Amino acid sequence: MSFLDLDLFSLMIKEELRLHKSFVGAVGSIFFPAIIFVLSFILSLSSPVIINAMGLYKAILFLNIGTFFYGIFVGFLGKIGEEVMTRRFGEINLILQFPKLFPVSFRRVMSHFFVKDSVFYLFYSIIPFTLGALVSKPVSGFTFSFVALIFIMLTISFMLGMSLSFLSSAISIISHKLLIVFILGILAIFSLRFIFADFQIEEIIFPIEYLNNGQVSSFFIPVILTFLFSILAILSMKERFEEKTNKYHEEILSAENRFAFTGSMKTLMAKELLELKRSGGFGPVIMGFIGPLLGIYFIVSLFEISLGVDIDYNAIFYGSMVGFFGVMTYSWLNNFETNEFLNYQPVSVDMIIKAKMTLYFLLTVGLSLVYVIGISIIRNEIDLLPLALIVALVTNIYVVGVTARLTGLKTNTMLFDAKVLSKFFALVTPPLIVIVIVSFSIRFNYFHSLVTLVATLVLLLILSKLIFSTIPKKWKDERFGF
Repeated sequence: MSFLDLDLFSLMIKEELRLHKSFVGAVGSIFFPAIIFVLSFILSLSSPVIINAMGLYKAILFLNIGTFFYGIFVGFLGKIGEEVMTRRFGEINLILQFPKLFPVSFRRVMSHFFVKDSVFYLFYSIIPFTLGALVSKPVSGFTFSFVALIFIMLTISFMLGMSLSFLSSAISIISHKLLIVFILGILAIFSLRFIFADFQIEEIIFPIEYLNNGQVSSFFIPVILTFLFSILAILSMKERFEEKTNKYHEEILSAENRFAFTGSMKTLMAKELLELKRSGGFGPVIMGFIGPLLGIYFIVSLFEISLGVDIDYNAIFYGSMVGFFGVMTYSWLNNFETNEFLNYQPVSVDMIIKAKMTLYFLLTVGLSLVYVIGISIIRNEIDLLPLALIVALVTNIYVVGVTARLTGLKTNTMLFDAKVLSKFFALVTPPLIVIVIVSFSIRFNYFHSLVTLVATLVLLLILSKLIFSTIPKKWKDERFGF
């Protein structure tokens, strides 16, 4: 039997396409690659300025690093998507559940799932990105061979990230402790870049050295690593035929007492907390919030220390990121429960939204403060700490308010809708850009930057009050479920 079963692979591709169409429709499902194409085209038109400022090597390196993390994200999405989909769509019975019913191994199904995701997201993102660069040829001056080289590099970096994420998922099935050891090992290897100047890890794991030496051997190590991670992941897969079961004691009354300060919402708050706890969602929710924030700081530090690139991202900039990444956390809070049964209970959608937003702020406000204070101390920017804290709190309130108003309890699917996504970007991106620009200028034009920042934050608070007041009217009469 060949490694790739074309029938199984074809079924998985069809399932993926139909799921996307069922969520956001035929038009919405092509919106994401269309956005990638347009962004690539704009980026390519700007490439002469970017390359002139950074140099071709660093520009392509940054592109590969971004694609590598995108691959990790897609792999992580596949892992958590399995849990979320089967929890929310038990009646659909995803192909990933075949091993529980049919004589096919879990290892074989997961290996096809990995191949399917690789092919799907290549067509969904990497190829549209390449086409955007190719279309810009009359202005950017990119040759066909140069665009083809970029495509090969990005594909390898993407696959490297996906295979690493795939391996992490396989290890997590074996043991969560082993996964922590694995992650710490990866971080330790990357940290060597900060200690030893000669340890150019980016030249090892990315095919970037081809730009300097023109040797095909520059591709060998990243390709070998990709195959190695993928094979190890497949071999590490454990067969699973039964659902993991847990037993819990009654906790609803004690949980209600903990949320007595929320008044009439205490029962819903207790329900939301216990659902999050028993679904195993605490980890993804917390990591979905703090992980990207730490990732941004890590990447910026890597560029500043090892590549000699001066990136003046201060505490105010990091404070603005708190709200932006809060979208993922709010989305996670909506993913771990089946709420269709609430259609027959004396609650409405806006009441659950209010409970989820309250739980969101309880989970994230403390983490936001610790993050911004920690960044301010590490970067020796205590003078910017008060402003950074206010920026973090205001952007957090505003962005989550916008997300809840536009998507309700369907964040994960409605943000793929072209109209919803356009409104979200129109409301979130302009103030975020203003705050980022102010964070850059506040060191050399303090007064004007401060006035601009305060005016922006006051405007966001006014808009937040307006947005929060319209959420009940928008969602009160909607039904629960997808």
